[in-house]
Amino acid sequence: MTYEEALQRIQNTVTFGAKPGLRRIRALAQRMGNPQNRLRVVHITGTNGKGSTAAMTAAVLRAAGYRVGLFVSPYVDDFRERIQLDGQLIPKEDLTAEVENLLPHIDALREQGFHHPTQFEMETAMAFSYFARKHCDFAVIEAGVGGTGDCTNIVTTTEAAVLTSISLDHTAALGPTVAAIAAEKSGIIKPGCAVVLTPHQPEEVMQVVRDAAARQNAGLTIPDMDAVEVLSRSLTESQIRYRGVDLRIPLAGEYQIRNAVTAFEVCRGLAARGYHVTDAAIAAGIAAAYMPGRFERVKDAPLCVLDGGHNPGAIDALCRNLDETLNGRRLIVVMGMFADKDYTGCVGKVADRAQVFIATSSGQPRSQEARTLAEIARRHCGEAYWNAEVGAAVRQAMALAKPDDVVLVCGSIYNIAPARAAFRAI
Repeated sequence: MTYEEALQRIQNTVTFGAKPGLRRIRALAQRMGNPQNRLRVVHITGTNGKGSTAAMTAAVLRAAGYRVGLFVSPYVDDFRERIQLDGQLIPKEDLTAEVENLLPHIDALREQGFHHPTQFEMETAMAFSYFARKHCDFAVIEAGVGGTGDCTNIVTTTEAAVLTSISLDHTAALGPTVAAIAAEKSGIIKPGCAVVLTPHQPEEVMQVVRDAAARQNAGLTIPDMDAVEVLSRSLTESQIRYRGVDLRIPLAGEYQIRNAVTAFEVCRGLAARGYHVTDAAIAAGIAAAYMPGRFERVKDAPLCVLDGGHNPGAIDALCRNLDETLNGRRLIVVMGMFADKDYTGCVGKVADRAQVFIATSSGQPRSQEARTLAEIARRHCGEAYWNAEVGAAVRQAMALAKPDDVVLVCGSIYNIAPARAAFRAI
């Protein structure tokens, strides 16, 4: 099997499937020897911020000298971003080997009457297998959707359960209120593990997580934002002092400060459990963290930024960052969103801050038409256009931009790869 064939085999599978629950992934993992049980796990869930928090936590543990697996979703440019070892993408030959190892187990389960695993179940099983085979000291695992019923939740060796910012998203699967969503996500908390909850959340979220941690006799830590001293902030990074430790956060936005102190408390919690994670390693790891598509700077003069936030919570955080750091610079926005998201509200908020707005589409089946987004934007921005292809929209934005302007591509993670390619070609 070639790498291309292996990748096609994964991506031709239904992403999440119609039958929730852990029965299928547990059966698959058992056939594979339960590799997840040979890992020390930092398990991370939330609506927004879990990818960045996972990246920072993994980088700290690497800086502390540990061998670290990282499983995140979705990917931006390369499928292999999903499964990383010590900051490197899984090699193509290893991913191919994991697929070849997985397929006979899938065939055997189907003969027993199981439905075919979903794409995410396959990816999760491969990540656990790869990390166990490579003898990782830690596996930092980002949940897909939810917590209790998420297929990553077959882990039993959780050292830390982390809940980042929780807001309304995937309500059909997780529940109609933030309290219901928090209850579902709190299912990753295991008996006696450390628990860290990102601060500044609705009180009903805080209470649900407090109760869930208490039921599992798990110690809960909530970072203290009053202990944060902001030393400097720009459109692309922040410098803070937290609990006496100076931190450079190369991921921009006030929300990334919250994610950074969440990762800080996770690693302090691991240190309290006997792992050798020093404050120096925490500072070094956070400074080295990289997450594509999270207010990522890709070009200067004009400053060009990519952001994959796609729900109201992420767009609110993006807008706060713009409000606090643009300092009067002209903003040109290229934005495309999925039709099943709150595109009316999100487009309106971003367009309110733009001098030029160019609506676009990533071309995915769920994408909203660019013309529709442009019509919404015109109610908020005096200069609004539409261009149905992301790369063409980026080129249009750059043709209008002056050296001191900011060009922002946002609205969906699926806009990032074509936009990055367009910026590289300019």
